[in-house]
Amino acid sequence: MKKESEIIDDEELKRFFLNEAMLLCPSALGDVLEREKLQILYNTLQKIVKRSAMLLKVPIEEEAAAEISRRSRGTPRIANSLLRRVRDFAQVKGNGTITYDIAESSLRALNIDQYGLDEIDNKILTTIIDKFHGGPVGVGTIATAIGEDAGTIEEVYEPYLIMEGFIKRTSRGRMATKLAYDHLGRNPYGSNIMQGDLFE
Repeated sequence: MKKESEIIDDEELKRFFLNEAMLLCPSALGDVLEREKLQILYNTLQKIVKRSAMLLKVPIEEEAAAEISRRSRGTPRIANSLLRRVRDFAQVKGNGTITYDIAESSLRALNIDQYGLDEIDNKILTTIIDKFHGGPVGVGTIATAIGEDAGTIEEVYEPYLIMEGFIKRTSRGRMATKLAYDHLGRNPYGSNIMQGDLFE
């Protein structure tokens, strides 16, 4: 019988992920994380979440699996990690079955929003918008403002924020997009992002 840690890091899941991506989009495997292919990726992640739940012997609803996959930042490892944490909520707050309501409430309790952004992601966006009027601002300055390592921001957080369209990289630094303003409920008009060619 497999241990839980072996299920979460199962090499078979990795092969499954790659095989599905190749089957669904053989000419663009290297670009599978581009925005226009996110839906293909999320569909594949949903299958991974459902298969992992089966291996963990945890009942899961289709909508719950879809919600977990949408908030997993396009990464099988994170999808499985979230599944394990949501399962814990289901066992404590429910009857053990992962329903959509359990998945949504537990992910919200974990500060993971509907875009898969966590507390640090939102701190980055809030800092760029509130402290630097939307940018441009350098990564080092952002890191100092939120008390995070600049390398971590560049390697862990920035790629996903760019891929999802929340920030853009310019020659002068990072800028928040209108999507970031909308996400945080801020008014972009009068900010730095309205100057220049952001929406052209």
